[in-house]
Amino acid sequence: MEVKLEHIFEIIELAKEAAGGKDNVKEGAVGSNGYGFVFREPDLNPSPSNPYIFSVSSQKLCGAGAQRGFLERLEGNSLSQKFITVYNITHSKIDNIRDLVRYERELDLLFAGSVKRLVPNLQFGGDERVFDVWMFVVTPEGQMFPTTLYWRQSGLSLGGWTSYKMSYFLKERIFPEDFEKLINLTPFEFSDEELNLFLDALEFALGKAPVSDFWGVNNADYGYVYLGVKNGEPFETPLYPTKSPDDKEAERVLEPLLGREFKTADGDSFSIQRVLDFHLYYIEFERPIFSKERNKKFSNAGFILDLYNKIMEEKRDREDTEKELEPLLGKEFKTEDGYPFTIYRLPDDQRLYCIESEPEMWKGLRPLLWNRRERKNISTAEKILDLYMKIMNVKNKRYIYKKIRKLKGKLDVYKRMLENKKILDAKRKNEAEKKKS
Repeated sequence: MEVKLEHIFEIIELAKEAAGGKDNVKEGAVGSNGYGFVFREPDLNPSPSNPYIFSVSSQKLCGAGAQRGFLERLEGNSLSQKFITVYNITHSKIDNIRDLVRYERELDLLFAGSVKRLVPNLQFGGDERVFDVWMFVVTPEGQMFPTTLYWRQSGLSLGGWTSYKMSYFLKERIFPEDFEKLINLTPFEFSDEELNLFLDALEFALGKAPVSDFWGVNNADYGYVYLGVKNGEPFETPLYPTKSPDDKEAERVLEPLLGREFKTADGDSFSIQRVLDFHLYYIEFERPIFSKERNKKFSNAGFILDLYNKIMEEKRDREDTEKELEPLLGKEFKTEDGYPFTIYRLPDDQRLYCIESEPEMWKGLRPLLWNRRERKNISTAEKILDLYMKIMNVKNKRYIYKKIRKLKGKLDVYKRMLENKKILDAKRKNEAEKKKS
């Protein structure tokens, strides 16, 4: 089958322009030091629609970003063997300095944010992977070749093909023959100096692309990690989802809810999503509620279903309470001491209600309103109705039952949280003991 190469010629032109100093971030093309790079999201395998933008059968060329040449320089240091000898005496036995290396990944996360700007539809996270992108490169000498930039177990790395002819894995040609004729270099032919110049150019070129926010969940040997960039700042948070015997049933219940939009009692939107093919779910709110930055809550299916049910129960309770308040709005009432007061809904925020009265009324109610927060005259429907009933000394059996049911629901949630905390504490204790041994 003859492959149409109009698209690849557009990519080559973008790379040449970027090499000449004309970047096009919108089209995923940036350049530096005479090199031009065009970034694309690869297909998992070669396909008729994209016969050259894929990463299958590529091999690792070298580390990049925070991993660039770090271990090689460390192992080449004459002090490294002395350090290993001392460490074996004072700690546990190791054979290689690599066994102790932990590198800071903030730099790689910022590089990934620049890649996200160049490839806006790129999805992050996966099983022992953070991302993969395909690149087309033009060198200062006019040589051209495809390569890959990826973040997997070994950190941020560059990959490529030592040969463009046949694939050992595919047992067939890697690229279409017409495309193969355009390639006149493989990055494995670079000398050490040329490779360093190439990596310098790549890092400088990525630095031209503004960092975009992104997030993903990486499942590695050490567990789930929620990572990404938020408001330009890199973050990395371990996740400790616990398993429950009810998870299978909870997953079945959650399945029809995934991706749909729901509303909380306060009118904020939220949705439930599953993280790739993991047995891991999250609730995403339209605004941060768990902290100043975080608007997502990750956990197992059972916990997420409990949280969803709690949110929806609060919404139903709010709606029932608002129905009870509706006939009271705008009317004038009097306390036992004869102080008048009125209940109304705030016009600029329909979620809040207000009790309007003279200041003297609140002074007389102090013994009744032992909680300082209850003395506020603006609050939610539940608190305003509760306050009204205290003022009027109203006994509403249905309302009292609802309050008891709500407290019982909170108690159940706290019990589950304590159980999860015990499991997490035991897990962390085991991990700490393993590290010591």
